[in-house]
Amino acid sequence: MTLKKYNFYREVNPMTRVYSELEMVVFVFSITVGNTFFYSIPLHVLKHGDLLMLFWLLYTPILFITAGCFAEMAALMPAVGAHYHYCYSTICEFVAFLVGWHLIFAYTAITMSRCKFLSEFIDNNLLDGWVSRNLKFRERFGVLFFCIPGYVDILSPMLAISMAFQAAWAVNFSKGIVNFFTTTNVIIIAIIIIAFTAKMDFTYASISKTEESEKLYDALFVVQKALVGYESLSVLGEEAKNPTTTIPLSIMSSVRILMGLYIIYTVVVSICVKKTDPSVIDLENPLGSIVILVGMPWLYWIVTLGSISSLWCSAYGSMFITIRILYAMSRDGMIFKLFSKLDRYTKKPAIPAMIFGIFVGLVATFIYVDTSVWFFSLIWAKIMTTVCLLITSDFSLEQYLLRSDSLPYRTRRFERNFQNNWLSKHTLLLPLLIPSQTPAY
Repeated sequence: MTLKKYNFYREVNPMTRVYSELEMVVFVFSITVGNTFFYSIPLHVLKHGDLLMLFWLLYTPILFITAGCFAEMAALMPAVGAHYHYCYSTICEFVAFLVGWHLIFAYTAITMSRCKFLSEFIDNNLLDGWVSRNLKFRERFGVLFFCIPGYVDILSPMLAISMAFQAAWAVNFSKGIVNFFTTTNVIIIAIIIIAFTAKMDFTYASISKTEESEKLYDALFVVQKALVGYESLSVLGEEAKNPTTTIPLSIMSSVRILMGLYIIYTVVVSICVKKTDPSVIDLENPLGSIVILVGMPWLYWIVTLGSISSLWCSAYGSMFITIRILYAMSRDGMIFKLFSKLDRYTKKPAIPAMIFGIFVGLVATFIYVDTSVWFFSLIWAKIMTTVCLLITSDFSLEQYLLRSDSLPYRTRRFERNFQNNWLSKHTLLLPLLIPSQTPAY
């Protein structure tokens, strides 16, 4: 396993480098915005008022420090395995094994929940509940984070398998679909913000009472869930152009854009609509409820179209990340070697894409996975990765190279990353992220 780890750093890259900095920012935007913009923020504002605005302001400095840590990781070691591969190459296989499987579990649960949510959204808003009404075989039954909805969901496997085909297809084709949906989302988001700005009523602005701990937890969960995906740009380490520079810059640019958009959108929605009784809210389409409450029913179908396209991008993005982690772990000998095969024409891991898509589709047909099941696994994986980053930041370059004399590829790759990494151009982050005894790069 040690030899496999060292031999991974080779000069010939089997995957095609096609992603520019702008395309990676678009990729992050497509992953993160969907569920948050069209569902989580509107629902929270309708139920709890303006409390979410305060949490955005409190979380911003924490987010920038955390994003800087992952930007440093991407600059030092751009590889397809993201957090997993950094731990694997710098600490030990056991820690990497834990991080990798936590990431797989988290993003698999995210993909299942997003596919199921998209399926239910299409069924309720476009098919008028035909699937859940005509294919029912028992009453709804739930245990902890999992639920059997009681009907055969034929939409989820179709969605999951079509996303798997997109992930396994040629790079330009899959990028074109993501760019098209993301462009549609940006246009619809701009229309919604402009329309809500015209309907603002400052008498609705107030911080709601927080006598219930549920409100605080909901706000914290919305803020954390809204930013899932920005750190996963590091899975494009072997597909990005000039990854030691473009990936860190894309991470920080994405965080700035997302935080600005979320704060503006939350303020506009909070001032546009007042706190509403949950019984009159359409829980499947809360943003649609808002546009009707504020007297803009003509926006309903535009919001519905934006919700479908954004939820598709979110589910596809989480599937894309999981496939890359499976590919990296298989190539390092952690799981079955079958997942490490690249298609000879597309230069993409087509086999893990199809296997994962079929698995997600079959599970989502009968089981609903709650969106909060992935929360602690993803947080735990991030914590372990950050600890590994802090540990390795205490090693000087000279000490590291002394241990790597017999490993020319590893030495050459690591030295190049240290000399050209993104942090050397952004020294303001060094006092926050790296101990003072670390020598200058």
